[in-house]
Amino acid sequence: MSNAPVRRARRADAQLNYDRLVAAARAATEQRGEKISLEDVARDAGVAIGTLYNHFPTRQDLLAATFIDETEELRARAVALTREQDPAAALRAWMWAHVHYAARGRGLGALVMSWKYVEGSDMQIAFHAMRQAGEQLFNRAVANGDVREGVELIDLLRLIWGMELTATRESAPPERIDAMFDIVIAGLQPHT
Repeated sequence: MSNAPVRRARRADAQLNYDRLVAAARAATEQRGEKISLEDVARDAGVAIGTLYNHFPTRQDLLAATFIDETEELRARAVALTREQDPAAALRAWMWAHVHYAARGRGLGALVMSWKYVEGSDMQIAFHAMRQAGEQLFNRAVANGDVREGVELIDLLRLIWGMELTATRESAPPERIDAMFDIVIAGLQPHT
């Protein structure tokens, strides 16, 4: 079993197949978690199963690639939101994106998720880049007086992940996730 997918330069057609496979895997994991059918992913991507295995020798490699892809989206979203005039609204929008990310990420399995802690892995690099971009949003909100003292970004991320895990285990309806998110955001505000 490999440690994590290795990024390498690809021909244009190979990159297109890679991108299609990751998109199909993301859709499948959103519906079925880590118990996706690799044959279904290949079919949905419009490629042969051999093409899938050429890019992703193991199921874990494919799941890791979906994590990296989603993490890159969160990083890009944070960068885009730094241009918003309202730092609190920008941070809230990014945290809301994390609610959806947490729901999908949980289905990737413990082994895949643990790779973000493997020094130098593509997953760790993507995760740290996303956190650094998020720190810029968070620091803008702090500087604007929108976040009370003592709160750190990692605290917020852990609350979001825990909130999503609790909601799923308790079979909470989506509106309960909204309510929990509002409580987390309200807890950020400075005491008046």
